[in-house]
Amino acid sequence: MEFSPYKKLPPELKMKIWEQGSYKHGMHHFHISNNRFQAFVAGHPLHDQLLRVEPDSPRDRSVWKARNKAVLVDKFSLSVYKKLMTGPSAKVLYPLYPLPAYRARRGKAIVNVENDMICFKFSGLVTATWVRPLNAPDMFFGIKRIALEWKRQDTGVWVAPNPFRCRCPDLAHKNEFYCPKIVDEFITYFRDLEKLFFIIKVNQRGSILRPPRPDLARASKGDIKSDRQRRMTPVKKVHADMMKHIKETAFNERLAYFEDTKYEYFEAKVADLKKLVVYESVIKLFNGLNAEWEKQKKDANRPHPVHEVNLGVLVYCEKPKPTKKEEK
Repeated sequence: MEFSPYKKLPPELKMKIWEQGSYKHGMHHFHISNNRFQAFVAGHPLHDQLLRVEPDSPRDRSVWKARNKAVLVDKFSLSVYKKLMTGPSAKVLYPLYPLPAYRARRGKAIVNVENDMICFKFSGLVTATWVRPLNAPDMFFGIKRIALEWKRQDTGVWVAPNPFRCRCPDLAHKNEFYCPKIVDEFITYFRDLEKLFFIIKVNQRGSILRPPRPDLARASKGDIKSDRQRRMTPVKKVHADMMKHIKETAFNERLAYFEDTKYEYFEAKVADLKKLVVYESVIKLFNGLNAEWEKQKKDANRPHPVHEVNLGVLVYCEKPKPTKKEEK
């Protein structure tokens, strides 16, 4: 809904409104593709990697799209945008080579590498840069935090398998979404990376371990509860209590917080995820990555440096809807 008196407000109030609506800690969604065959057909040499970075989808919830719309409100919004989104922390992620410059007509994606979070979806073959360097290595310079969503990265068809599938000789991680060795190779794309997050969506069904059912659970009138009542009520309570605890911990301890146009993302301590179905898989991946880095450190003949980063988890949920009083 348009706020018609906005243009009549003094600059101080406009600045406060713009800062609230500009998503200071924004979440952006991008898709990286590494199609070696397509690059070869286009005449690109095979000794390096030509990555394409594009918006995840036309309908994704990236904050850079909302910011680009806010710029069009008035000249004041444009001047504020230039102040906040220019400088050493501002980075253009779309369009980049090999995409043509005219793609910028659809909107140039500028992110703040100091405050924003970038969630990448990958397709193709993940290859370490010390095996095949990037054609444009500076495309990811300055990015300190990135995220991967905790789900299979493939499209569900045989022609596009999961790029993070296990390629170990013994296939020790064949049943997992992410293989530690492949994730380690993916990290080499980002020279300045300091922390890698995994984004987990917590639903009431399917993502929370079911609490043990009481033998004789009774309703308020003394009747024995049905199987559906005994099964669903504890799960909803566990979900509500866990999300409340994660949010309070994130705010009280000043953990990472991000938002896009639909969801809020809170950094969660791994110990607070014990009630999730994926908890053991997350611990297995984190332990596998730490073991891989320790192994690399002990290898004195390794031809490249070890790129060890911090690991974290982001849990997201929909933003609370405004009440009728707030809407008025």
